[in-house]
Amino acid sequence: MSTIKKRFDALKAELLASECPDRKAELFNELQELMISGGEEAAEAYRQSLDADIKKAEEVSMRQSIEFVLKCLSVAFVAREYFGKSQSWLYQRINGNIVNGSPAKFTPEEKEKLKDALRDISDRILEAVDKI
Repeated sequence: MSTIKKRFDALKAELLASECPDRKAELFNELQELMISGGEEAAEAYRQSLDADIKKAEEVSMRQSIEFVLKCLSVAFVAREYFGKSQSWLYQRINGNIVNGSPAKFTPEEKEKLKDALRDISDRILEAVDKI
């Protein structure tokens, strides 16, 4: 990891953690100076940081988007019937829990399987509603 990337990451982390407005302003100015003087290396550090932030936001967004559904369904049933796994396995991926040193997450195939499972459950609910 380059010196510029390390400095960028350290400044960003301190900026996000700081609660003092004056210190935040100082750190922001330092980040700006680094971006101006750091050239392509600084731009690459920014791109990598932005990519990581976007991935994190997508994971939070996914969790928020299915939160209501999780309250209505048996997560154990979904995990067992659609994935052949335990309830804790499914919750680990939904919540991004640390498993074996890294955050658990769905593979692209597992995301599709979850979408298909929710669509199947939705279809079954609609069929039941139509029979009432």
